[in-house]
Amino acid sequence: AILGLGRTQERLAFDKDGKTVIAKKMMPLCLTFDHRLIDGAAAARFVNAIKEYLENPLLLLMDA
Repeated sequence: AILGLGRTQERLAFDKDGKTVIAKKMMPLCLTFDHRLIDGAAAARFVNAIKEYLENPLLLLMDA
């Protein structure tokens, strides 16, 4: 599998309450993998885990 990371850019997004629009830094992630070897659900869980660690780096210390 290959994980591609894009450039961080400020984009408009909804806050956690779902009503307020704020500017957030966002970075696109792209995962390329062979579907014959890796199940799509497992790949999606991997990308979601990477996303969580990028959003909350302290989780890396808690998992150790």
